[in-house]
Amino acid sequence: MNADWIRSALDIPNCRSIFCVEWTSSEEGVKPEVRYYISSLSDRKPEKILSLIRDHWSIENGLHLVKDRWRDEDKHYLAMPGLGERFTCLLNRAVSVLGLLKKGKEPLTAVSALVRDKPKKCLKRLGRLN
Repeated sequence: MNADWIRSALDIPNCRSIFCVEWTSSEEGVKPEVRYYISSLSDRKPEKILSLIRDHWSIENGLHLVKDRWRDEDKHYLAMPGLGERFTCLLNRAVSVLGLLKKGKEPLTAVSALVRDKPKKCLKRLGRLN
């Protein structure tokens, strides 16, 4: 299988390259996965491709993972029109503030607990309180 086959057989006209990456997690008990990618990039340098993949997953693991898994965003049902967009904006802002409060590899769940339990300490971290 190559990019020419992908373009014709799967009708993906902009396919210039295909590749697979073996993904492993640092979490205990998580099995490795092989992930396949189709790309329109002409630059096929492995370092460049891996950098792009890492950038993509850093966003996914940073914001989306927090919203989807930690805050169960996908499970919320809001019947009032427009309320979902407002809820998402508020959640995005809250996650951004937690990111500002985070120190090093401190998990966001710990930062969230700190906001809940010691709000003055959080304001000090933001430089808003002496």
